[in-house]
This record gives sequence, structure tokens and C-alpha cells, in this order.
Amino acid sequence: MRGAGSISSPHNRNILTELPEEIGDLRALTNLSLASNRISALPHTISNLSHLRKLDISSNRLGKLPSEMSSLTTLTELYLDNNSFTSFPGEILSLQNLETLTLHTNTIGSIPSGIENLRNLVILRLSYGKITEISQEIGALQKLEVLSLAENDNLVLPSNIWSLKNLTTLNLNSLNITELPPEIAGLVNLQELSLFGNQLYELPEEFRNLKALRRLNISNNSYTSFPPELIGLPELEILSIYSNRLQLLPPDVYTMKRLTYLYLSNNELTQLPKTITKMPSILGIDVSQNPCVNILPLINS
Repeated sequence: MRGAGSISSPHNRNILTELPEEIGDLRALTNLSLASNRISALPHTISNLSHLRKLDISSNRLGKLPSEMSSLTTLTELYLDNNSFTSFPGEILSLQNLETLTLHTNTIGSIPSGIENLRNLVILRLSYGKITEISQEIGALQKLEVLSLAENDNLVLPSNIWSLKNLTTLNLNSLNITELPPEIAGLVNLQELSLFGNQLYELPEEFRNLKALRRLNISNNSYTSFPPELIGLPELEILSIYSNRLQLLPPDVYTMKRLTYLYLSNNELTQLPKTITKMPSILGIDVSQNPCVNILPLINS
């Protein structure tokens, strides 16, 4: 993006390896994008950018931030994904106006206390890392709407994430989760939940309370039967439950009146219930890679 108050690095063969100290002379700058370069350090003069609202340094070689970064209190968006951070940059904890923070695809080991200072965060992406621990203080981020923790193999989920009542999107893919707590019912505004690639085989009864849920992915888990808790979700539109070991769909699946797409491939289904033809909103059903599925109910409809 180019225009008054913004600078973007060119998307061609000119790769930046450093940022000149003179960048600090651009005191009116509001938007700075340095993505996809080879920058390993930021100059101390970056603190002069007192009007900066968006800083994108993703896909570089940064392993730390200058201490002066903590003075950029006008920042609302900070993108640090795909760098070389091995610990959470403490300078971020002073940026109390941050609304978007992405740190995915680094090798950070933990999210420290102090994260509660970022009370204006709306989007937090921490996926594809080495995180094993997140401070319980994350529960103070009550404005948070989007949280992604996927593919941190040894992460122990903090119990306070279930108190983030404004969450609309939650990605917990590939975290070796074996069960969900009843407290998940606290996510009353959740619209999209992804639990792909875990070890789940059932859902808690309280899952029925996720009345706002529209998209759910529980594929590549250990389900042998269709979770009955899904039947009562009135807003569910897209359900992915492929790559499990389902053998049957319940006859009352037709009561899922908002469901438009149902992904059932790579299970152990041998037939579909006749009631499936009564699903009023269904647009697509994928039953590929199942043993000898009888699709007559679909054909006859």
C-alpha cells in the first residue's frame, strides 16, 4: 500500500537487509510495511515514529526488538509472524493500544504475565510455534475476538481462555487435546471453532450452549459416533468431521436446519439415513473415501 503516511517495501528482487536510521525522520508516518525481507534488527530511531499505527515486519529475520519499541504507543496493528523470536518480546507489553498482534511461526516458548496489559487486543495469532505455557492473565483480554493457538505441540491450554466471552473465532488445531472442559460453554459468542488434528472422541454436554456457532471443524480426531451435542446447534452452517471413524449418522441429523455443507469423507460410513433428504438448507455433502456408502437417499431425493 502506498500513499500519504505509509511506506511499503517493494515486492521484487530488491531485498532489504537493514532499515536505515533515517527512517526516524519520517515522523508523520502511520503505516510501515517491511514484510518479506531479510531484516535482522530495527534501528533505535524507530521510536521517533510517534504517529505509527500499523507496523508489518513479518517474514524477516528478527530475533528481538529495540527497547525503544515500547514508546510506539499509537500502534494498533503489529505483525511479527515468521521471524526468529525465541522469547516473547517484552517491549510489546507497553503497547496498550494494540488491537492486532500476530506472532505465529516463531519459536517462542511461553506467553508471560504482563499480557494482561494489552487489554485492547481484538486479534491474537500465536500458531505454529513452540509455546508450552500461556499466562492465566490472558483471561483479562476481554475484547479479544480472534485467538489462534494452533500447532504448538506441547501447549497446555490456560483455563482462563474459556472466560473470553467475546471470542468469535478460536483455532485450536493440532494441540493433542483429548477432551474439552465444560467451561467451553462460556464462549457464548463463538462463531467459528477449529479443533482439527486432536485426539477428541466426544464433546461435553455443555457444548450445546454454543448457540452462535456457525462453523465447526472436528476432523482428524477419534470420533466413532456422531456427537449428539451438535444436533442442537441452531446456527451451525458448516460442519467438517472428515477423517474420523464414524459408522453412522443419526436419523435426527435432519433437524440441523441451517446446515449447508457437511464434510464426512474418510470415515467408515456404509449408509446415510433417509432423513438426510429433509435437511432444508443443505447444499453439499462429501462422503468420499467411505466404504460402500449407499447414496440412494440422495439420488432418490
